[in-house]
Amino acid sequence: SIQTTVSLSAKAASTQITASQNISTKKNVTLSSISLSFAKNQIYAGGSTTATVTAIYSDGSTKDVTSQSSLSGPSYISISGSSVSSQKAIGCLGQKSITATYDGKTNSANLSVISDFKSISLECELYCFDNYRSPGMEIQYHWVFR
Repeated sequence: SIQTTVSLSAKAASTQITASQNISTKKNVTLSSISLSFAKNQIYAGGSTTATVTAIYSDGSTKDVTSQSSLSGPSYISISGSSVSSQKAIGCLGQKSITATYDGKTNSANLSVISDFKSISLECELYCFDNYRSPGMEIQYHWVFR
């Protein structure tokens, strides 16, 4: 709420007359929306960043409400307070939607999780089985991340 006080003064030639009147106006400021941002919009798998939730009010003012907000995301994204981190796994890569909630308002923002793997090698093992009756082969692939 905003309160405004107005005072009026008037002077006569030989006598000073002072009139004062308080005029109070209350402006109802309401929560319009919230925004969600990250210190880094892109992190490596296994990395982390800090989230900020900002309340935007009907009069245009803003307020950091991160500590009063709740954050949620996919199961492989860990959230603790304002810290958002990714597990180090292939399934974690790509755009991940994180949602903030504050005072009945929600908003989502994408966090990009990228690979920090320097190389990917494919190791193949060849198994031969049943060589005597019906020759066949089975190939097994093992992904090795470095």
